[in-house]
Amino acid sequence: MTATADVVVIGGGVMGLLAARELRGRGLTVTLVERDRPGRQASWASAGIISQTVKTAEDPFLALRARSAAGYAAFARTLRDETGVDVGYIENGDLVPALSDGEAAALDRETRRLAAEGHRVELVAGAALREVEPALSDRVVAARLGAAAQVDPRRLCQALERACRLGGVEIRTGAAVTEIVTHGDRVSGVRTLLGEVSAPRVVVAAGSWSGQLRGAEPTLPIVPQRGQILALGRGDVPLRRTLR
Repeated sequence: MTATADVVVIGGGVMGLLAARELRGRGLTVTLVERDRPGRQASWASAGIISQTVKTAEDPFLALRARSAAGYAAFARTLRDETGVDVGYIENGDLVPALSDGEAAALDRETRRLAAEGHRVELVAGAALREVEPALSDRVVAARLGAAAQVDPRRLCQALERACRLGGVEIRTGAAVTEIVTHGDRVSGVRTLLGEVSAPRVVVAAGSWSGQLRGAEPTLPIVPQRGQILALGRGDVPLRRTLR
């Protein structure tokens, strides 16, 4: 069976669902194809941390990350209004610890650079640090306190899927893409296990499977990497901040 759309989005993780929702909101017909169920791969296992800062000020994505993080609270409210799903957004801040005077000096220089660029960061030490995070070990001599937040990634995926469906995005599950179809030097759609979808535009948001898509030129040099997250109970001494 062949269907048509203005845009096909390959992949139903957070990025694919976000792209589909945004494109549909701009008046385009959108079909999202997902090999499993939306949001059940890497997005489902994410820690959900939203941080404006990175380990080094030279990171090329620093400005983009800061802009994205700054708008997340409003985005979470919009999603809740659209879908009725609370994604669990909380602003709890994050700490980058230093375990020696040398590390603290380097962290101080980095903090000053980030602050000069307009980021909400500060270096805290001594009694002030223990007020910020009482559970820290005495080995921590200083830490950079930054603006950070967190969401529940599973609720985020559920909210985005619901927003897409309510907005008119066609979502095809169990539709693993076998090939990106092209005619000449232009894309014309995708071929899936459930049939073909014709579209003049294709968004690839397939995560670690992106490199396996036939017909994609140039070939995407993506190597899957396994990650693990261990979820623990809060215990008797719960941390107030995200430690990085």
